[in-house]
Amino acid sequence: MSDKHYEFGKNWMKFLETVDDRAITESVRSMQDLFGVESFAGKGFLDIGSGSGLHSLAAHRLGAQEVVSLDYDPDSVAATSALREREGAPASWRVSQGDILDPGLMASLPPFDIVYSWGVLHHTGSMWQAIRNAASLCGEEGLFMIGIYHKKPPFSAWMRTIKRIYTYSGPVVRFPIKWGYYLLTVLYRALRGKNPLEFLADYKKKRGMDYWRDLEDWLGGYPFEFATPDEITAFVGDLGFDLVRSSTGTSIGTINEFLFRRAPR
Repeated sequence: MSDKHYEFGKNWMKFLETVDDRAITESVRSMQDLFGVESFAGKGFLDIGSGSGLHSLAAHRLGAQEVVSLDYDPDSVAATSALREREGAPASWRVSQGDILDPGLMASLPPFDIVYSWGVLHHTGSMWQAIRNAASLCGEEGLFMIGIYHKKPPFSAWMRTIKRIYTYSGPVVRFPIKWGYYLLTVLYRALRGKNPLEFLADYKKKRGMDYWRDLEDWLGGYPFEFATPDEITAFVGDLGFDLVRSSTGTSIGTINEFLFRRAPR
């Protein structure tokens, strides 16, 4: 099979149909919690892998002086552009198509106060170079927020195989994989004494996102790479950043979150 990327944008276009004021409010709140700030006033914000555009919108609502939304997938660019139009097409918010691995794009972008890429760089096919490139776009003492899948041998490698099958398959194969994964999640929660369905009701509160849209992304997220928290902290630290805070887990589906600040030179 030839090299292929999962088409995230088609999923995000469907997700936009569910975006309401509550989802936007939850997204704004989650960004405040993630960065530990009340406002992005006066800051330049780069969203690498903008997807639906919801978190770019949150940055705009938080008062960012400039928001640049970047995505590799044309449908994701269209989704982000549609959300920007719904917001009144503010001049301070720009949407572009581009690949974080493209040297020409890298050379064209200025430094930003905040560089944000949650759950994206591990899908580029060259994660470590993507992290290096993204970090280089962070200005002096700027903030660098990334979310990277947790490495759990040998399950991470097995999941990569499932994702590859899902990405290259049609609806007949995807349907049982999707529902099988959901039912295993419900069973796992039940065996641990948790309400097996409660997570669906509360899911939007996490990042303003929708469980079923995120499940599509999780199963279809290919290419797929992963790293331990120590590997990420050491790698980004060597690039000249200090770790501000992190949120990490131990399961295969966990996206570990890291907030770094570029150390003064």
